[in-house]
Amino acid sequence: MLLVNANVAEAPVVELFRARRFLRFNRTQRTGVIIDRALRKQRVKVNEFLELNSLEGIAELVRQGIGIAVVPLLRRCSWTRDDALRVVPLPDAGVRRNVGMLERAQHGKMSVTASIVRQLKEVV
Repeated sequence: MLLVNANVAEAPVVELFRARRFLRFNRTQRTGVIIDRALRKQRVKVNEFLELNSLEGIAELVRQGIGIAVVPLLRRCSWTRDDALRVVPLPDAGVRRNVGMLERAQHGKMSVTASIVRQLKEVV
């Protein structure tokens, strides 16, 4: 998702990338790699400004009008309910995370792993 200060006039995503400073999540982290992939799919050139390791830190800078950012829409984040922020879906981003779990065919904690799988299915 593109995170934009609520006071920024609505515009096409490409125009926002062209006109605003870009706050990037750390490219060496898994989330940063996913964000880079989403940016490449958009085929936009960003105006790099800062690279940070904190999604909340990035969101705070967007709140203050410092720039815009691409972030994953976290399940329990408050960004969609924050009056200072606007969350804009990226067109055709199609980025998904895969979650997997490996276990032995037979072991003494089968009930524990079955419970984890049930919980993951409920959340995801």
